[in-house]
Amino acid sequence: MAKKWRVLVLGVGNILLQDEGFGVRVIQAMEERRVPLPPDVTLLDGGTAGFALMNPIAEAEKVVVVDTVKGGGPPGALYRFDTRELGVKRMPMDSLHQVDFYQVLEALEQLGERPEQVVVIGCEPKVIEVGLELSPEVAEKIDQAIELILAEL
Repeated sequence: MAKKWRVLVLGVGNILLQDEGFGVRVIQAMEERRVPLPPDVTLLDGGTAGFALMNPIAEAEKVVVVDTVKGGGPPGALYRFDTRELGVKRMPMDSLHQVDFYQVLEALEQLGERPEQVVVIGCEPKVIEVGLELSPEVAEKIDQAIELILAEL
């Protein structure tokens, strides 16, 4: 498959479960603020699409995934890791989308379509319950997450 994008910034999560929607909320904030991006960068709200994300991920050279990640830190702690450095099977952090997202990466690896680099920007959740609002600790990390994304570009 020909690469369509140089960089895909992919927000994943379920906005109906408060902090679980962090990745999607970051993408929405970037779009609403019209954050200036290089022309070869694409933003995508991946929500909870799972395997439906295979094509968009395969079409990118580099993917920056924004997600909620349980890494053992305080609520709002931000993490950055490269999935190649850690290895998908040995990741020490527990993503709330681990089954979907990391199965997608593994499937793309098997097909020879995995992007060259997949970086995860993750935020430690405080509340994963039905509701539309992020907790204050997580909401205040949106700007910092955007800065981390821009640094990846």
